[in-house]
Amino acid sequence: MNQANEMGKKIARTASFPLLLLGALLAGFYLREAGIEDTLATLLVLGPVLAGLFVLERFIPYEREWNKNQGDQTQDLIHFVALLALGGATGALATGFVLFLGSHDLVALFRVWPREWPLPLQVGLALLAGDFIPYWIHRWSHEKGGFLWNVHSVHHAPARLYFLNTARFHPLNIVWNVFFKNLPALLLGAEASVLYFASLITLVHTFASHANIDFRLGFLNWVFSMTELHRFHHSRDLQEANSNYGGTLILWDVVFGTRKLPARRIQADEIGFEIEPPDYPRTYAGQAAYPFRRG
Repeated sequence: MNQANEMGKKIARTASFPLLLLGALLAGFYLREAGIEDTLATLLVLGPVLAGLFVLERFIPYEREWNKNQGDQTQDLIHFVALLALGGATGALATGFVLFLGSHDLVALFRVWPREWPLPLQVGLALLAGDFIPYWIHRWSHEKGGFLWNVHSVHHAPARLYFLNTARFHPLNIVWNVFFKNLPALLLGAEASVLYFASLITLVHTFASHANIDFRLGFLNWVFSMTELHRFHHSRDLQEANSNYGGTLILWDVVFGTRKLPARRIQADEIGFEIEPPDYPRTYAGQAAYPFRRG
């Protein structure tokens, strides 16, 4: 019985993320084919994905200590609702912005999107293009500090990683991440289906990459910015944390030399700030005001 259980865990560590992502894409495809509006279809897919991550965190946890409630779940739920609401509104804003430019013939020269490519290749291109500007904003937030870091610091405040604290983002961080992820493909003329599937992959990946799950992805760690890489991005050690900036893909980190996968195991108490500011707020309102209070 124990041998079968261990075999199941070994398979789950390797196969669960690809299967979760594939299942989400298939469900998203059939919901869209059934005429379900894109935003609603995404939410319908997200629910089972989060339930799957919750189960996997208990079946193959990376750190059992991180599964214990540390009094942070209420705040994480507030951030979760804010992420969905602000993310949806910002995506619509990016679309409206491009439609405005198009109506004034301001982006006609940029309608060069390769619509003749197979849909998976177009989605991959949208992910690659959409990660570029957020990569640099994310990198500057860490390496230049100041206002950008004060905004982004909300995401690094938790002292553990689990699927729900994925949503720990300052409202401004959500807005610029979503806006600039959508903008390149929209400006270049990608169709709505491309943006839909790219956004679906990003959302599933975002929650999975912070989950307390002992994923072992092998070569996929050269494609996705998943848990094995992203845990080090949340390390208290800045030599490790100032790396792996990719939001969904890790390819820009590979190109610009910021991908790191140290040959060691992150411990339960090694997540969070290197030195936490003594006045750092723990409420949603306090963290939203923090960058402006700090100046």
